[in-house]
Amino acid sequence: QMCLSLGYLYAMLRIGRKLYADKNDLKEGFRRFGPMIRMFLIQTLLYLALGMALVYPITIVYMFTPLSDGLLEATAGMTEAQMNAMLQDPAQMEQLMGLMMPFLIVFAVIFLVAMIPIRFHFRMANYLLVDNPRRGAFSALRESFRMMRRNCLKLLKVDLHLWWYHALMLLAGLLAYGD
Repeated sequence: QMCLSLGYLYAMLRIGRKLYADKNDLKEGFRRFGPMIRMFLIQTLLYLALGMALVYPITIVYMFTPLSDGLLEATAGMTEAQMNAMLQDPAQMEQLMGLMMPFLIVFAVIFLVAMIPIRFHFRMANYLLVDNPRRGAFSALRESFRMMRRNCLKLLKVDLHLWWYHALMLLAGLLAYGD
């Protein structure tokens, strides 16, 4: 899907520039698979690093709020052997995961709030990679970040006008992957 969408993007850029586009332009995404997968892996590593950097502060926020009271009561005074026995029992493990749900919700909300500006800054990277395949993944990400520096709010306004498109994409993703 990633290669086909990149090929479609290439064809639409050619049409937008009033150049001839044919069915072979849709295969352009497969020709640019190497730089595209490198850019995808770099973005994934950046998001993983952001998540890892947020774990410690979110844990502190979680532990110093009343959200953690249930977890602290359930594990108060436990020895390491009792904790290992608790982790081996599926029923107790499910109860422990239920007590961790507030932490996961707080983490998801703060991670999404921190990730949205980064996603907006990297939105043009695919266009830059399609436009010049000799440009590397780092160069495309860097240039995208530079291009979007003062334009993220403008892109947010466009996204808000296209709310129905994003809702349909979310619905399609839930239908396809939401088991």
